[in-house]
Amino acid sequence: MPSLKSVSDLLTDAPTLSRNLQRLLQMRSILILCQFALVALSQFVSEIHVGLWPLLTVIMVYSVVNLLCIRLCGHKSEISEKAYFTQLMLDVVFLTVLMYFSGGYTNPFISLYLFPMMIAATTLPRFYAWLTGASVLFSYTLLVFFYQPIFDTHMGHVGSGFELHLVGMWLTFALSIGLIVFFVMRMSDALRERERRLAVMREKAARDEHIIALGTQAAGAAHEVGTPLATMAVLIGELQHEWAEQKPLVLKLGIIRSQIDRCKETMAKMSASAGEFKAESGRSIDLREYCEGFFSDWNSLHPGANLREKIQGCDPAPVIVVDETLTQSIFNVLNNAYEVSPQQVDASVVWSQDMLEIEVCDHGPGLSETALQSAGKPFFTTKESGHGLGLFLTQAVMHRLGGEVLFSNHADGGACVKIVLPLIKLTVRT
Repeated sequence: MPSLKSVSDLLTDAPTLSRNLQRLLQMRSILILCQFALVALSQFVSEIHVGLWPLLTVIMVYSVVNLLCIRLCGHKSEISEKAYFTQLMLDVVFLTVLMYFSGGYTNPFISLYLFPMMIAATTLPRFYAWLTGASVLFSYTLLVFFYQPIFDTHMGHVGSGFELHLVGMWLTFALSIGLIVFFVMRMSDALRERERRLAVMREKAARDEHIIALGTQAAGAAHEVGTPLATMAVLIGELQHEWAEQKPLVLKLGIIRSQIDRCKETMAKMSASAGEFKAESGRSIDLREYCEGFFSDWNSLHPGANLREKIQGCDPAPVIVVDETLTQSIFNVLNNAYEVSPQQVDASVVWSQDMLEIEVCDHGPGLSETALQSAGKPFFTTKESGHGLGLFLTQAVMHRLGGEVLFSNHADGGACVKIVLPLIKLTVRT
């Protein structure tokens, strides 16, 4: 089953960035209209002296670039972080050029620099947010030394105070950038973490719904199948008695009777614990003995199978509490491999004091890309008569125990299923 996205990716994935870019382009269009209006308004204020044509030229170029961005990127369903960051840098560059022709850091609209800063802090990872902050602060600092003034500078008696005011503006701006990146990014990370947890909870709820439904069906099936099995057992007993002289027939009937007894035993377990995951009566066992035991039990169920098992691990082996669902999960994997390549199945078990790894490989055609992505999902199967539940239940059991199931193809052909399981929930603590 494909893993969930990490904490920093849920709000910065390609579709989400695409939607944010569309909002950014809309906001930029509004900003361009406001810039046209402000340039026109400045022509009616005698205290302001701006170069009309340089500003109009920059705004026109800004408009053309924005239209190209809308045409090329505005309708894309996915966009990368670098492309989104590039759009923010375009805003910083054009804003810097505009500020150069309109008073530099003395322009009261210098705080517009905070818009790309806040956008980067809330929609991009921390690296891009800090990079945007550094670019904005660098541009602001350049405008302290290089700009075309727009105000009259003959206010001699207030000049020093005004200069101190501008220095204070720069310091405040630098502090604002630091606060925005630091605190806003922390809040954004908290939101991303919340979204990640919600995604995990939604996936777990969906998986649990399938498991509960299967458990309910299993309990019903165990109840319904019990009576026919009992009837068949009685009939087999009568046939054995009636044909007692036919030894070959009695032998075959005995085999059928043993299989019916096994089915009844399985049904009894399902009816007692369907839908529940629990240890098998709290019985503890040495891990090596447990592994040898489930391989032996599986071989007895498939006497014609060619299973090559390899068991190794540290000594003394950990003592675990037997979980029947774990055993059934391993059986599911072995059964799938046997169905694909009955001529040979390879299985290896390796453990340490706190970790168990079980790998089962078949010698079939292997898994397609689609199967690798979808293996373990409910009702997905590549078998004509399969139901797609064996590996799904195995996945569910491993997740409950804190482990995972990995699917791959090995170089010699065939598929491999690897169970990686921490022993913390199974190990007996002394």
